[in-house]
Amino acid sequence: MVFDIEMIKRIYSLYPERIEAARKLVGRPLTLTEKILYTHLWEGNASQVYSRGESYVDFAPDRVAMQDATAQMALLQFMQAGKKKVAVPSTVHADHLIQAKVGASKDLQESLNQNNEVFNFLSSISNKYGIGFWKPGAGIIHQVVLENYAFPGGMMIGTDSHTVNAGGLGMIAIGVGGADAVDVMAAMAWELKFPKLIGVKLTGKLNGWTSAKDVILKVADILTVKGGTGAVVEYFGEGAIALSCTGKGTICNMGAEIGATISHPHGQIYAFDHVPPRPARMIAAGWEPVVASAEHLILEVDGWRVFSEYAAVYPVSVRIAPIHRIADLADMNAVDRAILAATLVRVFSALDALFDAPLPYMMWINQAPRMRDDWPDAWFNIEIVSPWRAQGLPRFIAGVEVASGEFFNPVDPADVAARLRALL
Repeated sequence: MVFDIEMIKRIYSLYPERIEAARKLVGRPLTLTEKILYTHLWEGNASQVYSRGESYVDFAPDRVAMQDATAQMALLQFMQAGKKKVAVPSTVHADHLIQAKVGASKDLQESLNQNNEVFNFLSSISNKYGIGFWKPGAGIIHQVVLENYAFPGGMMIGTDSHTVNAGGLGMIAIGVGGADAVDVMAAMAWELKFPKLIGVKLTGKLNGWTSAKDVILKVADILTVKGGTGAVVEYFGEGAIALSCTGKGTICNMGAEIGATISHPHGQIYAFDHVPPRPARMIAAGWEPVVASAEHLILEVDGWRVFSEYAAVYPVSVRIAPIHRIADLADMNAVDRAILAATLVRVFSALDALFDAPLPYMMWINQAPRMRDDWPDAWFNIEIVSPWRAQGLPRFIAGVEVASGEFFNPVDPADVAARLRALL
């Protein structure tokens, strides 16, 4: 079955009531984007007004698409969910593992030779859980989705940044990580910060040698490569009406180049059959949350300490840890977990205000290895680091630093701590 017509009819049947409920709350006419978002709330009819770029909202997407490289981990995780079938229509597309080098036939055969085990797994697991499988050579995921699954007013997520291509048919389509796809396939709500909205009014119509790509190139020139992050870009006006579906698809597809996949935190959990060298060294050295000086202390609240590292590789390097030793998350009681969660919210709010822009960061959770008896001194802590030393200005690590293992940070950690203290 190419698409689920009954599912589409059901979605459309919800529109009048849900749009009316949202319109009454908002108190003004809704944009197409808002109509789609408010119609796909997990709770059903809207009960409150959500703030763009601020409110975290639970959504219920209509379908899921996965490409072969990311689908592997997503489906392995889904297998652990205990479900007999996916909760929403879902598909797997075998395209990313085919590398274009010589020609279609030879490249396809080369990929089959190298990745046959992966393709067989994806085909088998898709068949078991009622997932559509597009075999190698059947097409590129975002184009297949546009031609076969996209529909006006729908919402879908896909484990590919160019999932936004489905916007060519008036659908909100969002690129996500594999864990997000698993949530939706397992009948769970999908949480997302309510997106900001950028409106682009197109007047007139294309003429001469101009094409839809010229439109998105101009938008990219205005917004730059990150101007669309965390936002839905909605095109309207007579110029939008004059564009073809494929033209609109081109514009939406290149929305990924301005960051308009809608921002999403991306986390991965890696299982090791050993304790990696860095955490092993930390535990062996008896790491404790000792603050080098008062200048490095950012916050101390209810038994938890937030501080900057005395010697840091990255310009922004923050550590969060309990003052008294806790081995891992499982050791925490409900109060500890609540305090940690609240502290993380405060810290991330301050970090985003540090340079007046959302801060790109990495977060590492360090805790006792599973063989905890062999590591009795393990101390739970969270590290948050960012390469930014100013807004949009990253610190690049020099080759000599990598080679020598000695790093020369141009930013004083005490200065970062002082700025964060002022923001908390």
